[in-house]
Amino acid sequence: MSPKLRPILAYLDALEGRADLCLLGAMLESAKFTVDDVHEHCRFAEAHYYRNKIASGPWYDFFVMGWRPGQSSVIHDHSGSSCALRIVQGTATELGFVPVEPGSNVVRMETLRTFHTGTQCMAQDQDVHQIVNRSLREDLVTIHIYSPPLKMSVYKEEKDLGEIKTDAELEAELALAGGYVGAGI
Repeated sequence: MSPKLRPILAYLDALEGRADLCLLGAMLESAKFTVDDVHEHCRFAEAHYYRNKIASGPWYDFFVMGWRPGQSSVIHDHSGSSCALRIVQGTATELGFVPVEPGSNVVRMETLRTFHTGTQCMAQDQDVHQIVNRSLREDLVTIHIYSPPLKMSVYKEEKDLGEIKTDAELEAELALAGGYVGAGI
């Protein structure tokens, strides 16, 4: 196990309640993880992204996830959990969604953000999003910390996007709908 994991795992193991999302983000940022730090935990599957649980406790789950080109999560929220996600290899695209009506599980895309190696994304509670590896050639490796362990709700998109669109096509679609397009943190 990489020595960079030890301080984060010590913090997580000592939790007596939900972790502070900003602190998780700061810890991931200061550790400056690279793919070399988690290579022994990198796994991939051909049909869907692969979630490899590295550690867990009553108040957290810690995963390294491997994404082949074109693979994506379902559209989901974090229902009472916080998620700190760090990109250790590749580029992740986060599509953000909002319900078409209050309380609906049918959503429409509102934002698109791109996160490159060394950056991170954070979400919690009712933030509805989808993570996608839009690369045609490069694998994506991410670290995810959920606190407490993830219990998510799954959503359906208002309209089927069909095939994977280019960033320019998505940005044009969002601009027409009045959505936000921007770089990740």
